[in-house]
Amino acid sequence: MNGNLGVNEPQGPYGPTEHIVGGAPEGAGAALRGDVGERVVLGEVRGRNYNPVNVRNRFEAIDHVGQRRATRNVREALSWQATRSHAGGHNRPRSLSTHGSAIGLGRAVLSRVAPGVPRSILVTGGAGFIGRWVVLRLLADGHRVLVLDSLVAGSRANLSEAEGHAGYLGLIEADVCDTSAVAEAFSRAPDLCLHLAASINVQDSINHPSETFRSDVQGTFVVLEAARARSTPVLFMSTCMVYAAGDDPISERHPTRPASPYAACKLAGEALTLSYWHAYGLPTCVVRPFNTFGPYQRTNGEGGVVAIFVRRALEGGSLDVFGSGVQTRDLLYVEDCAAFVTAAALSGAGWGRILNAGTGRDSPIAELARLIAGPDGIVRHVPHIHPQSEIYKLRCDSRQAEALLGWRPEVSLEEGIARTRAWIVSHAGS
Repeated sequence: MNGNLGVNEPQGPYGPTEHIVGGAPEGAGAALRGDVGERVVLGEVRGRNYNPVNVRNRFEAIDHVGQRRATRNVREALSWQATRSHAGGHNRPRSLSTHGSAIGLGRAVLSRVAPGVPRSILVTGGAGFIGRWVVLRLLADGHRVLVLDSLVAGSRANLSEAEGHAGYLGLIEADVCDTSAVAEAFSRAPDLCLHLAASINVQDSINHPSETFRSDVQGTFVVLEAARARSTPVLFMSTCMVYAAGDDPISERHPTRPASPYAACKLAGEALTLSYWHAYGLPTCVVRPFNTFGPYQRTNGEGGVVAIFVRRALEGGSLDVFGSGVQTRDLLYVEDCAAFVTAAALSGAGWGRILNAGTGRDSPIAELARLIAGPDGIVRHVPHIHPQSEIYKLRCDSRQAEALLGWRPEVSLEEGIARTRAWIVSHAGS
């Protein structure tokens, strides 16, 4: 639990191979179901005044080879359900939400978000850089996708490829703190939410921390409350910038060190998100992709280092490196990132967990600049604009994502730079 708020380790009845399945008839206890290698473990008992935390405690995980084990908790659940049906419901747990408790959803969490099953999915921040790739991947996989985006950082043009797709449910142009708009979005896409909307600029968070707090913490709370009202699973997009620097590859157990308000707000969002898993039984997952780059990333000061360097090199300008340039980044190509995010959300294997994604290769920024600039390019070293918030070494350990999701990055740094360069050239002047 060192440095990770204690939330990255399995707690309670859920282990690393569990996710929720629904389908019990009204008034009947659901039996354990298991398919070898599928990590299917849970059922649900439906009822109006229903406490999902109790249901969580009625079922025990099937291990990763699919062995099914009925437990005392399951037998007690079935016994309770039978008692309930004969006693008019007097012996069922009260819905504690009626009494202002932090427990009780009002209805069962029903979610088997499995690959190949079409879903209506909400993507907040879906008009942004990573968001548009996530939207397109979900559509390609046969899902119906609704986007909520304020378009402050995102762009309608990013969704132009989605607009002709039969599964695209459109764009709600609204701030993620707009409770009415968020509630409307959940009513139209109630099966799953991928919460990517955020204010992500580190320097802006230092200069104007209140705005970052509003969008990244308050906005996350609005999303989670709307999800709780409809029992909609939520994936929360965090960042590798929450970590402290480390010489070894950084796993999910690595200490955190919020060196900027942006990182602190992301940690707060993570804790909020996972609290809804522990307190309410709402399926939630936190993902921490490392530094993502590729086509459609901004090439100005708010963009990523690769996009900025490529644009400057194409223009014949200097590639400005902050400080000595020895600081390193694990650079993840955006389509690999989108594959990771969708896998984490759809498999169910990440519920109640934090998952990293990266390549396991870190590049010093000075070397990256020279790689992009080429032998004739100009690389300059300039004073760092926020040295106090710099993380000097970031290299990802994503073995947990590989084990749980079967995910691995496929695009090398060099290939990713080539694709980014080609996209920037093709969109020059647009």
